[in-house]
Amino acid sequence: MNENTISHKPTVLVRIANTFNADRRQQVQDTVSIQPGVLAIQHSKRLPNLMLVEYDALRISALQILQSIRNQDKNAFLVAM
Repeated sequence: MNENTISHKPTVLVRIANTFNADRRQQVQDTVSIQPGVLAIQHSKRLPNLMLVEYDALRISALQILQSIRNQDKNAFLVAM
C-alpha cells in the first residue's frame, strides 16, 4: 500500500462487560459478525472483554458496530479506532 492509498478496512477496539461469560461473549460476536461490512472479530485472550473488529468502512461505521453491541450491552464503548 503506498502513502496515497486510503485503507477502507480499519479496526475498532470495543470493550464489553467483563461479567459476560464465554457463551455470552460468543453471542455478542455472532450478532456483530452478521452485520454487512464486518470482516473479522477477535477477542483478547488476556482480556476477553475486549473485542477487535475489522470492518469495511465503505459499508459500515464504527458507531454502527458499537450500536449493534449496545443492543446487548448498554455499557459497551469504543476503546480505540
